[in-house]
Amino acid sequence: MDLQDIDLFSSSFSFTVGKSNRQSKKGTIQGVILSIIVFIFAIAYFSYLLYQFVNNQIDPNYKSQSFITEERIDINLGSDLLGFRFEYDTNQDIQNLQASQNQTYLVFYAYFYYINGTSLTQTQLNIIQCTNPQLAGFYCLDFSPVQNYTLTLSTKENLQSQVFIYTYGCLDIDFNKNSIPSNCANQTEINKIVNGVNAGFRFKLFTSQFNTQTKQIQVNYRNDFVYALGNYISYTTLKAQKQITSVKQGFFIQSQSNYSSPIAYEKDNQLWDRQYTINSINQSGYGMLELIMNEIVQQVEIQYPTIPSILALNKIWTLVKDQHNYSSNNNLCYNKKNKKKFFKKQEIANSDIKLNHNEKLQSILFRFRFFDKKEYLLSKGLDYQQKKIIEKQLSKDLNIFEFYKDILFLKKAVMILLSSEQLAAIKIIGCSSNFLEQPKTLINKDNFLNNTGSLNYFQEQYNLFESENLQFEKIEQFIKRCQQNTSLTEIDKRLLSSICI
Repeated sequence: MDLQDIDLFSSSFSFTVGKSNRQSKKGTIQGVILSIIVFIFAIAYFSYLLYQFVNNQIDPNYKSQSFITEERIDINLGSDLLGFRFEYDTNQDIQNLQASQNQTYLVFYAYFYYINGTSLTQTQLNIIQCTNPQLAGFYCLDFSPVQNYTLTLSTKENLQSQVFIYTYGCLDIDFNKNSIPSNCANQTEINKIVNGVNAGFRFKLFTSQFNTQTKQIQVNYRNDFVYALGNYISYTTLKAQKQITSVKQGFFIQSQSNYSSPIAYEKDNQLWDRQYTINSINQSGYGMLELIMNEIVQQVEIQYPTIPSILALNKIWTLVKDQHNYSSNNNLCYNKKNKKKFFKKQEIANSDIKLNHNEKLQSILFRFRFFDKKEYLLSKGLDYQQKKIIEKQLSKDLNIFEFYKDILFLKKAVMILLSSEQLAAIKIIGCSSNFLEQPKTLINKDNFLNNTGSLNYFQEQYNLFESENLQFEKIEQFIKRCQQNTSLTEIDKRLLSSICI
């Protein structure tokens, strides 16, 4: 295996090698070692990321927003939606006291109200012992009479449903409570229970949300406590806020799951004078709880990463590639600087070229360098096959082996054509220091003619090779001489027959 196949930091080589059209690269031992280190590190890091992905240790993308809506909002009614009880002391349920003394102090009533425009539907709900282990020791509501309803709110359609829980003293009578149990405690004992230092109403409110760690719905109950006062009716409003959760997960192709449930409750508590309320609106008791929907909806979007998205390994390869490109760009910048200098020289030289130069000569000599390649091909009527032949020839010319063979061929030809003295004399051919110090911008026809006697043959040829202006002049002279058929040598004839017009 070649070093260039392993070395990620190999430098580019402009020529092709052998029959392959792919440009080769120059690999080094240091580059191979560094490439192996980078590869091992990348594999280790990939394994670490894969372990985190499998064990759900990579945080998902989490978006949350809350907005007010006038559209319909619903949550399902279930017996575990709400748990409640009255505590006469810290964590002391009134029901246990009533059972031990065989006396009734407080009585609970529950109703479901459905409002549709101006119509109101009232349904009494049964109060039962909670069966959910998380609500042990609390009372729940039996929503079976209203199983076709939900806790809903729509300000746009004027729809609303409400759940009310009334807490009465055993001896109270009003528009809801019109009977008195037979084993009621006297009012003094009831007042003593209600006015206890730690007496009050305890509620447990259902909430659920998607747990990003376990990827499961997690149910919790929010606790709330409202103190009771014997001379007042505590009116508590709880507004349930709905959360809509969208979860996208999957290794490669993600599936979406949607969940909705109450997530928070907005509480508002008022104290009504008990005696005044009884006299004015025939409302008795010690506490009222109203459960309704909140018009604020929370929207949550959770998207877990896929395996391709966590492949930070790609970033490592990108860094390696960038390092390689940086080296290549340095070479390109250097080449661009040289090209800019070259074109600057050409622009200065072209400024002295006469406008009446033969356009046909320009097309012959510089068509590949200065004229649009596409227009040239179209003008020559090259079809696709001809284009492929040209590309194949260009690819062959860029092959370093072919280039090396051509150099060896020229070297052998020079050795055969020149005598030993001439071959040795080539070693000392060159330009004088005065000639090299002359600005290249001064190379033109007049200076060339004036300096013809002072320059050696090699310097004259060098000036001709460097100046396009002089090349045009010499080409024009050659064409005219050929047209006049004046003193044509065998080499002149060969050149003339080889010119592509």
